[in-house]
Amino acid sequence: QKIKYHKPSQRYISISKEGCVALWTPQCKLQKSVTISVDSVKDKDLGVSDYVLLPNINKIALSLTSKEILFFDLSTKLDFSCQYRVEGLEFTPLSLDYWSNPENPSEAFLVFGDVGGQVTALNFTSTHIALFE
Repeated sequence: QKIKYHKPSQRYISISKEGCVALWTPQCKLQKSVTISVDSVKDKDLGVSDYVLLPNINKIALSLTSKEILFFDLSTKLDFSCQYRVEGLEFTPLSLDYWSNPENPSEAFLVFGDVGGQVTALNFTSTHIALFE
């Protein structure tokens, strides 16, 4: 389980390997928790390998052992419905990182490494409109 600070909402976010997402106040009081579910994966088989915050667009990306990356919106009331899904990856993604250009927040990269030893970068050029067309 990792805990990260989400500056726009001034909350801490933790996500367990089993997909339990918890939001915490700056005083470390639990605000809400929800377990994500994915249609293509049975709940007992769901495994989160990593997650990264996308603070410039209030989203979070989760990599799963089912060889996919899911994107969720953090600006809503934590309904945690999946907005975007990258699926059909050859290998399981293990590590995620995200960078957005401070001078042009519409420009960003999501980089992930997988169990096959590959490193892949997704280049986003209009993040404020849509990550994917």
